[in-house]
Amino acid sequence: MKVPTNLRSVVLATLASLVLTACGSSGVSGTPASTTLAQGDNGGVILPPIGSNSAAYPFSFSTYGTVPSTVTTALRTDTSLFVKVTADAATRNQGTPVYTNFAAEYHCAVFRVTLQMDAGNGTYTDLGSVLTSSLNVAGTAGCTGGVASQTINFSAFMTPGHGNVKIKVESVKTDFYCILYNKCVATKNQYGYWTSDCYWASPSNMEAYACPTKTIYQYHTVNGSLEVQVNGTSFVN
Repeated sequence: MKVPTNLRSVVLATLASLVLTACGSSGVSGTPASTTLAQGDNGGVILPPIGSNSAAYPFSFSTYGTVPSTVTTALRTDTSLFVKVTADAATRNQGTPVYTNFAAEYHCAVFRVTLQMDAGNGTYTDLGSVLTSSLNVAGTAGCTGGVASQTINFSAFMTPGHGNVKIKVESVKTDFYCILYNKCVATKNQYGYWTSDCYWASPSNMEAYACPTKTIYQYHTVNGSLEVQVNGTSFVN
């Protein structure tokens, strides 16, 4: 059943009142983790390790909103490029006008992972893009059908003479609203009525609207990690 426009507005307004939000740009910030196994740095480009059996390069990212941005530094490889993606736990909202400890809890997240390649003039263009499955956050119940991680194979784009590569990530969906809905249902079952802050969950079709995952609210923070395997490296696990 389609949720009426006026009901949708009430739902979004009610949910927005539960969190602190603010105006400001949304985006992704990427921070490389320690890459002590790298064999050198050539103008900001991480070179493939010499030899074999070196660990894949680790990167972490923290997003708020759904605007994609590059997570990794520039990487050089030959014929191999694999990216392993995992979802990490939520941290407090970003972009709020005043400090808040509120974190939009989620147990799984969906990401769009895009390969970028240097066109030869320092300009990176988007090539292949993959929408991940629901990735479960370690230590949580996860989501039905979710997986611990997903490995994406971009090797087909590593043709002779290709440029340096970067990986771009967009956080697309989480189960935050589904968790909130289920908490409201539990409260209703306990007290026998819908409390004022949960009345938005009362329509019979709201579960289908809120679950299993929904687009991320523009100021909710979603975190994750990447491991990037190039020639001469391998995943730790």
